[in-house]
Amino acid sequence: RQGKVTRQGKFKPNSVTYRTKSGNILLHKSTINREATRLRSRWLTYFMAVKSNGSVFVRDSSQMTGAGPPSH
Repeated sequence: RQGKVTRQGKFKPNSVTYRTKSGNILLHKSTINREATRLRSRWLTYFMAVKSNGSVFVRDSSQMTGAGPPSH
């Protein structure tokens, strides 16, 4: 999903947010996918997750193309 409202009430329209079983995650500013406003895949793999200021950020992320359940 795209866009995020910060705790201070500011809207950041270009923040890409992923929803996981444990909650929402954001892309860390150091990851290559941070500049993307829309990702081609709904699947994302990452090396590290960091919690800061109440938000969880992922680093070293990569899109997973072709992932998902097999089509019949």
